[in-house]
Amino acid sequence: MAKSGGLASTNKKLFRGSSSLELTIEELLEHRRPLTVLEIGRAGGSALTELALAFRHVPVKFCVIGYRPEREYVDGVNLRRLEGNCIDLIYSCKAAGRIVRKAEFIEEVCRVLRPGGVALIQLSKSPWEYPEGPVRDDLFLTPNPSGWVLTHGDDLVPLPMYLRRFARSGFEFDFSGAPGCVLRIAKRREGKLALGLEFDCERSLPIAHLPYTHEAAWRSRSGFRSVYRVSDAGYNTMIQHVLEAALRDVPSGGHPWLPASVSTRKAEPERRTGSLAEYRVGQRVKIKGNRTDGRSFRATKIRPNDDGVGWEELEGHIEWVDVPTGTFGLLGCTVSVDASQRASSTWQLASRGDLMPGGVAKVGGRFRDGRFTPTRLVFKGPQAATFEEIQGPIKAIDVDAASLEVAGFTVQVDTETKLISE
Repeated sequence: MAKSGGLASTNKKLFRGSSSLELTIEELLEHRRPLTVLEIGRAGGSALTELALAFRHVPVKFCVIGYRPEREYVDGVNLRRLEGNCIDLIYSCKAAGRIVRKAEFIEEVCRVLRPGGVALIQLSKSPWEYPEGPVRDDLFLTPNPSGWVLTHGDDLVPLPMYLRRFARSGFEFDFSGAPGCVLRIAKRREGKLALGLEFDCERSLPIAHLPYTHEAAWRSRSGFRSVYRVSDAGYNTMIQHVLEAALRDVPSGGHPWLPASVSTRKAEPERRTGSLAEYRVGQRVKIKGNRTDGRSFRATKIRPNDDGVGWEELEGHIEWVDVPTGTFGLLGCTVSVDASQRASSTWQLASRGDLMPGGVAKVGGRFRDGRFTPTRLVFKGPQAATFEEIQGPIKAIDVDAASLEVAGFTVQVDTETKLISE
């Protein structure tokens, strides 16, 4: 029988744009070696074999934990035999959609991830987001077929809103449709994740048992709908986090992820220094704003970002491109991509699609001889983003002139700049 789940197919399920498992491993290798990569899925897929072949000359260990393909639903995947903080990259396609106890599965994934590690979990092959609102008074619960549903009383709790509250615990959750529902987990420090959810066995059932008729539902019928109850304490903590972290500037009409009952409440402001006095030379910061003239940058927001990364980062719209020489313009700088980076799949794919004037690029590296030499490249295609971003350690601070030196730029601060302290 032919094997399924090749590397190209797996990348298509887990990523949008030019990113890939290969690029993710290369980025992790820049921070530490050796690495351990774990695939969770059915036996017979060739993606892990292709990865092992591609990285056979570097210290990367590849392993797999599978499930029996003839079983339509599984209680979970046994990760308990693995030690905590031992895996650098975990990826999974299809398996999570079959798991009955999804919350416990994600807790185990977070336990075995090493700090700095990443997990990419395809929860569904088709999108199944559901809006905030009342729980439907029938078997469906949600307007669309959803594989993981959270409720609080008679209300639906959007899953992304709930999971993002755990950023303070060192776990960052992001969702993307690539092309279905993919959960990306980044573990920032040692620790275990406790989601604090109660499994609702009465409402949990195979999606195939739901009488949906439209096409989107039929594409999701192989999964299992896991329903969990959010406690009062967990709900209140979530709302507090949303107010503090996501809604400092509440848009007109409220925020799409905030329950309507509290969407117009005024968020508590971030702690602001009022000056640059609380920052220090050598401290790594993330700065949003816009470049003005030359290497001047007007900051709209500055916050500490001591994530352990040593390089500098630039993000913004691509200004010009010269593919043969491996150079392009970004924030008024010339980004010079060396031969090894031009040979990478990221550059090759981007040069055929996302690498164009007006597209968005994020690069990490160093300034050398007046040019920015990247060791990390991410291309996102044309976007309507209006801000630009720089990251790096502070080289100098001039409190009187209200300016910083970061990533080769003179960053100007004014009365409208949000200064976030530690």
